[in-house]
Amino acid sequence: MSEAEFLPTRFMRRDIEQEHRADGTILLRNNVPLQPLHAHIPFMLHRQADLKPTRTWLAQRDKLTRQWRRLSYADGAQSVNAVTQALLDLGQPGRVVLVLSGNSIEHGVLQLAAMQAGMPYSPITPAYSLLSRDHAKLKSMVELLDPAVVFVQNAREYEGALRALGLCGAGVGPARGARVIHVDGALPDTDSLRWQDLLGTPVGPAVA
Repeated sequence: MSEAEFLPTRFMRRDIEQEHRADGTILLRNNVPLQPLHAHIPFMLHRQADLKPTRTWLAQRDKLTRQWRRLSYADGAQSVNAVTQALLDLGQPGRVVLVLSGNSIEHGVLQLAAMQAGMPYSPITPAYSLLSRDHAKLKSMVELLDPAVVFVQNAREYEGALRALGLCGAGVGPARGARVIHVDGALPDTDSLRWQDLLGTPVGPAVA
């Protein structure tokens, strides 16, 4: 090991300007200009889909089988575009996409789809849905954000929160009128959209 050669390490150029003020404040400015940036985050997914289509983009262990479920860059880009079109079809431009459940492959796809659709994406900690009894914090956030879409991985697991928000049956709540999107555990008295149906949405020119 002592005789092994090391590869040269490339560090970013450093040029820091310091300003010391009389009150003890120190201001630091980076004089190295920013390089050209991509227009948006989804661009990087589509670039990788062109360069490395079969390589894994997202992977997640199945809770029951403990086997890995994987989504390639190419399939991921296709899924993001389909969900983007589904969001555009709702006709709610600029409205919030609210996510109540935790990390998942579907959550990752929806995040980029919301960005492409021009809809703010807002994930809420699952504790406000699953651990709270009165859902006061969740209701307060929903009143502030006024979402057009509420996403849950499993609707039955989040039934209490959905009912508190007025999204089940004839209940009244701060999210009444928002469309629920679920992956699993459909509720019979909830007018929700199935994730699989969103993935089957034909992609039109509006997505591009």
